[in-house]
Amino acid sequence: MAEEKEFANGIYFKVPREGAPDFVMGSISIIRTDFIKFLSEKDGDYVNLNLLRSRAGKPYFEVDNWKPNGGAGTAGNSSTEQSAASNAGSVGDFKDDIPF
Repeated sequence: MAEEKEFANGIYFKVPREGAPDFVMGSISIIRTDFIKFLSEKDGDYVNLNLLRSRAGKPYFEVDNWKPNGGAGTAGNSSTEQSAASNAGSVGDFKDDIPF
């Protein structure tokens, strides 16, 4: 059974205005009171959001509740995977196993 989608309250993505330079991908607007309330209802250090596009073409944020142990939510990068990727270049974790 498909999990119910959870949307991020208080954060909105806007596509670039007409005539914006090519390097402008868009902008994010945050309603502080709504977003702080949304974040305060979450557990853990990270809240992962996916930026998606509706069938009508409107961008929106959906909460990524995927867990590496097969838990609920949409597929995507877990905070564990993101931590591993961001720590890959740290000196303490470096292993010289390159075959050449």
